[in-house]
Amino acid sequence: MSTAEMLLWVNKYKPKSFDEIIGNKEAISTFRNWLDSFFNGTSQNKAALLWGPPGVGKTLTVEVAAIEYKAELIQMNASDSRSYDDVERIAITTSKHVGFSVSRKIILVDEIDGILVSEDKGGLNALIKLIEVSKFPVVFTANDPWDPRFKQLRDACLMIQFNAVRSTSIIPFLEKICRAEGISYNREALKIIAERCEGDVRSAINDLQTCVAGRKVLKL
Repeated sequence: MSTAEMLLWVNKYKPKSFDEIIGNKEAISTFRNWLDSFFNGTSQNKAALLWGPPGVGKTLTVEVAAIEYKAELIQMNASDSRSYDDVERIAITTSKHVGFSVSRKIILVDEIDGILVSEDKGGLNALIKLIEVSKFPVVFTANDPWDPRFKQLRDACLMIQFNAVRSTSIIPFLEKICRAEGISYNREALKIIAERCEGDVRSAINDLQTCVAGRKVLKL
């Protein structure tokens, strides 16, 4: 992570445990139960698809899982690797390789919606093959997985829905950031930011940092 990225509050205050994640407790619990069953060898599903609007904790949940389960996270973005060759080489080859230092791995393929943008059937087929051959849990994320072309993938996954986070849950987190940064604020200003982001926690944090813009007083 670059210095500029580290200065972003969305990275600086990124949760490192499940308890720190805002909202979607039921979805996170379902995901954890699935991971437990996978690592115990009792899961009926080799893959999970976390879906819902942007900024609600889908990718974050998987990143935190890697920390809590002491697993190596193998992460790729389907929007950046749409061809069959890219997905197969990066994801499938990695899934077959068992490292010597880490006994657990979690494979994350983010933003699978992007595969459909290029209408790359090969890329979608590679994701199906990944599920079939992987020795590790495979997790996909998507904003909207209900395109008919995703049916085979949906059928192979445990579907876990993430919802927009309530503003009443976002406000306390913004307050926590303000206190940590020594920023003077009023709750009404934070309420406006939290409501304006429409359940997108990442957007709310970025908006807060933009509004402060290096000052120690929050003004809207």
